Amino acid sequence: MEKSKDSLTKELVTAGALLTAFAPLERVKNLMQNQNAIIKLGRLSKPYNGICDCFATTIRHEGFFSLWRGNTAYLIAHLSVQAIVSIILEYGESRKDIEWTRVGFVSFAAPQLLFYPFLYAGTRLSTDVKKTISYTVGNRQFNGVIDVFGKTLKSDGIAGLYRGLIISVAETGINAAVYVSLFPHYLHVSQNNILSRPTLESGVVICYEMAG
Repeated sequence: MEKSKDSLTKELVTAGALLTAFAPLERVKNLMQNQNAIIKLGRLSKPYNGICDCFATTIRHEGFFSLWRGNTAYLIAHLSVQAIVSIILEYGESRKDIEWTRVGFVSFAAPQLLFYPFLYAGTRLSTDVKKTISYTVGNRQFNGVIDVFGKTLKSDGIAGLYRGLIISVAETGINAAVYVSLFPHYLHVSQNNILSRPTLESGVVICYEMAG
C-alpha cells in the first residue's frame, strides 16, 4: 500500500508539473476561443491576429506570469480528480466481483461533479483579461478563485458554478469509454513487454484526448 501511495504521489507531481508547463497554452486557447465575447465586454479592443499575437498582447498588457492565470484552479480540479480516479480504479481492480466498466465510469463521473466548479473558475480567470481600452485600462472582473465563487453565487446561485457541466460530462463520458476500453489491454500488454509501455501509454493518451 505504501508503494501505491508513493506511485500516486509521483503521478500527481508529474501531472501537476505538466499542467503548469502547458498552462500558457491553455490560457491562450481559452482567450482565442472566447475573444469575441471578451470584445463585447469591452475588455479587448480588437481580435487577436493569431496565436503569437495573443501571446504578445497578453504579455504586453498583463505581464509574463499572467499566462498562468487560472492555473491554480485547474490544478486543484485536475489533480483531485486524478487522485480520486486512481483510488477508485485501484479498488475496482482488487474486487473481482465488480464490473470494470461500471467502476471506470463512476470513477470519472463522480469527481467531475465534485470538482467542476474549479474548472469553471479556472476558465473564468483565464479569460478575464485586463481591459485594453484606454479609458478603462487595468481593471479585472475577478481577483482569484474565491472571488469567482463569490460573485457567481451572488449573481447566478449554485447553478452558476456548474454552467457548461452537461457538455463537460458528455465529453468525460466519451473519454471514459475510450480510456476504460483500452486500459485493461494496456495493463496486460505492458506487463508482458516492458518495451511497449511508452508506446501504449502514448496511444492511450492520444485516443483519450481525440475522443474529447
